[in-house]
Amino acid sequence: RQLAAHNGRLLAALPSDVNDVPKAVELGTAMFSVPNVVRTPEWLEKNGQCIDNIRPDQSTIEQAGRGAFATRPLRMGDVIAPAPLLHIRRDDTLNVHEDYNDDGTVETFHGYQLLLNYCFSHPRSSLLLYPYSPVVNYINHDGKDPNAFIRWSGRKYHKSEWLDRTVEDIIDNEAHPGLILEF
Repeated sequence: RQLAAHNGRLLAALPSDVNDVPKAVELGTAMFSVPNVVRTPEWLEKNGQCIDNIRPDQSTIEQAGRGAFATRPLRMGDVIAPAPLLHIRRDDTLNVHEDYNDDGTVETFHGYQLLLNYCFSHPRSSLLLYPYSPVVNYINHDGKDPNAFIRWSGRKYHKSEWLDRTVEDIIDNEAHPGLILEF
């Protein structure tokens, strides 16, 4: 562990107790460090949620770019995809970098990262909500005739009580996502 102390990823893969090394060798470090990663079909049926209803592809509409396309028929009101939300402090998206010129001078650039384009937020809020789920950032719709909408999830892992908390309380006290949107 002392040799791995400078490498966080390596350190995380090692058992904290030397007595657990044989078990880690038998299972592999990934299975040892996250023992519940493989679930039964029954568990998945009860607790899981389908995330393969859409795929990314090039639109057939001229100059529309890429979008999300259904992989199977979906009815009005069906969940297209769940999206847990990472909560990010807006100031953390500020991108500062320096450019060194040939004459030895340094120019500093301030701007926001591309990530900001994919977050939900109010312009005056310090909280950004980034939906992280496969393909959801490709979901588009016609503004006049939408075929998709966004709602808070009704599933048990969505912590709806967070909606009554302050932005500062969530940012300062929550290390893991708790809010979930459904497209």
